[in-house]
Amino acid sequence: MAQFDETQLEFAPNDSSEIIEIRRSKKRTRSVAAWRESGRLIISVPARMSRKEIDTHIIELTSRIISAEQVMGDSELIDLSELLINQFLQPEFDQLRPVSVTWSARQRELHGSCTSVDRTIRISKRIATAPPYVIEVVLLHELAHLLHHDHNNNFYQLVKRHPLYEQAEAFLAGMSHADTY
Repeated sequence: MAQFDETQLEFAPNDSSEIIEIRRSKKRTRSVAAWRESGRLIISVPARMSRKEIDTHIIELTSRIISAEQVMGDSELIDLSELLINQFLQPEFDQLRPVSVTWSARQRELHGSCTSVDRTIRISKRIATAPPYVIEVVLLHELAHLLHHDHNNNFYQLVKRHPLYEQAEAFLAGMSHADTY
């Protein structure tokens, strides 16, 4: 265990080399926040929060942040798009490829978007921790927009080639429903 004073607690959990710094804030009344700073995980808690409540938040927030950091990066999205093109979109795609495929933190309502003019695809970070087949179907959906701009029968014939299309659609519908409540 590390030092403790009235505003700050620093420790490394037993099963991890992760250094977590707890900052007690007089400005916070109920909310808890976590972020990375200089290689440490910082958790800001209300000044009067009990140690037991802090422990509960530490477990939840550290697992959430660590799992978010283990999400694939933009380069893996490009690799995945190439794999999906080869597996599900041949021969239609032949030489057609996206110029860029990136995660987007700005997309709140869409799962993905495609600008076919410059062949850029953005995938919402909200689905970054979804099961891999969900990310595949969303990416496949956006790739199909490079060939078909609207949601017509030809478009859906391409997207539905993914064997888990229906399950992914159900997952995304559930996720959207949960976001409204």
